[in-house]
Amino acid sequence: VDHNSESLQIIQKRISANRASNESLLWGTYRPNLYFGTRPKLPESLMTGLMWFGVNDLESFQEEYSYKKHDGRSFAIQTITDVKNNVILKIEFLKVSGGGHDLENRLDQSGLDNPVELTGETPDLGHFAIKIVDGPDNRIPKITAVKMQMHPDLRKTQYWGHLVPDGDIWRAKDIPSPPFLFNLPNQMHENSNFYIFQKMVEAPFQFDIFFESGSSPVHIEVDKSYTDVDENEEYFWDKSMQADPQLTSPDEGFHQLLIGHWDNDLSLDIIKHWISLIDNDGWVAREQILGEEARSKVPHEFQTQYPHYANPPTLFMAIEAFLERLDNATESQPQQFVPQDILTTTTDSSILPIRHLQDLNLAKSFLAEIYPKLRSNYKWFRRTQWGEIKEWVAFSLLLLFKGLDDYPRPTPPHPAELHVDLMCWVGFMARSLRNIAERLDESVHVCHKGYLSLFPMLHEFLPNDSPKLGAILELIYNPEELWSPYPFSVKKKKRIKRFWPYIDYYF
Repeated sequence: VDHNSESLQIIQKRISANRASNESLLWGTYRPNLYFGTRPKLPESLMTGLMWFGVNDLESFQEEYSYKKHDGRSFAIQTITDVKNNVILKIEFLKVSGGGHDLENRLDQSGLDNPVELTGETPDLGHFAIKIVDGPDNRIPKITAVKMQMHPDLRKTQYWGHLVPDGDIWRAKDIPSPPFLFNLPNQMHENSNFYIFQKMVEAPFQFDIFFESGSSPVHIEVDKSYTDVDENEEYFWDKSMQADPQLTSPDEGFHQLLIGHWDNDLSLDIIKHWISLIDNDGWVAREQILGEEARSKVPHEFQTQYPHYANPPTLFMAIEAFLERLDNATESQPQQFVPQDILTTTTDSSILPIRHLQDLNLAKSFLAEIYPKLRSNYKWFRRTQWGEIKEWVAFSLLLLFKGLDDYPRPTPPHPAELHVDLMCWVGFMARSLRNIAERLDESVHVCHKGYLSLFPMLHEFLPNDSPKLGAILELIYNPEELWSPYPFSVKKKKRIKRFWPYIDYYF
């Protein structure tokens, strides 16, 4: 048997499975400052968004906008209730594997015939096509013959293409001139990289938007109908807030406690990217304001980050939850595990969320990747948050840096409580690092030599023939450790920090 050939096949299968997992997360609703927008996880790539307004008023008021269902990988269903225009907008996002179509544009000066087809190419996505298809029952607004002469043919899709600086494409709402909002000019400028397609219809209506490439078509369905406003309490995983799109490190650990329960590997992917933000000193910024699009929604006072301010390391909670899930999976009956040949080659969406729970090598590889950064973060806490008294640096009335800004506390906070949260978090971090180190076989016993090391002997817990007795006596008589010409030294010479000066009262 050629073991090298078998090993190569296993590696190739694992790479194939990793690629399938990554591709399932490539496209998504990754534009949290919009009611609905899509983009791939690629820099400076294709972005899409949705705008709507009534013919009498450009304003709208959304009483509810939330995802009813969202698996993070293959589909999403969102409902937007617009009480200003008395409509409900239903958006369905669907990704389908395989396929690919060659599309052509059909343009004329009076608008685009249905369906609308647009082709393009980017370095990361390659060739792609976008296709907009009207529903069979769509109706155009009723207007008089006089107004018909003033307006374009509403049966066709109006359009406008313009060349916009790459850094300004996200400002889609502000780019067209105000007169264009109701009637796009049906013009396409040379080298355009920004496109608007406009439909004027009466509700109820429906249209489909297809993004098609050689391997991964994306289907977006929009369905809108008149209805009474229905109030619902909604709950969804995606941190998709139209008014607060930036990411905050204290919040993310709590998010992953939820996400990890129903898609373990998606949670690990998010955790891994967060941990990669820890810098060489071990610090991670609280606010992750990634780009001008997110920065436009963040108050100025929260944009400046200070590298000596600590943030609650809540990601350790999510990692502990993963370790617990991993232990439960390991202790399960063998028949509950997925066969290895299926696990390493699968593109089944039911397997992709649990690969790191079913493959211990994958789990160990993940832990080995994040462990150095986590350890660096822990050392940063130990190095920067201590002083004459241990306290949480930057403790303020806002309590933002403690992760407890909504928790009842005295106002102003009393200095006697500054250490409480810090000690709890650092202790929790130490326990988590120990758990990870044990799984990576990096856990070793370390003797912190000092006066406490003498207590087993002083209290006669050690027998006379204990093999440890010699080491303790050497510690006492070593002038570089504890020995001094005085009854007892109040400091261990190799240690910088002070020891408890009252310990000699116990002898």
